[in-house]
Amino acid sequence: RKKVLDFYRQTLKSVPTLSSLYELEQPIPLIRRKLRTEFEKNKSLGKLELADLICFKGQMELFDALKLYKTKHHVQ
Repeated sequence: RKKVLDFYRQTLKSVPTLSSLYELEQPIPLIRRKLRTEFEKNKSLGKLELADLICFKGQMELFDALKLYKTKHHVQ
């Protein structure tokens, strides 16, 4: 649970950076709301291994986005 919350905080903190890097047209609060709904969608995962796997994949996606390995269409 702590690992997921840390990743959630890290993701929310990186929203302004991603918004400026990819020149996103959506306002930052809207992007944060969308992220929150994605996190809440996986809230009821029962297995710890599955939660760790999803968290790891999310961290890799965030890393790729911050390093500009993705195009604007991948991020929107």
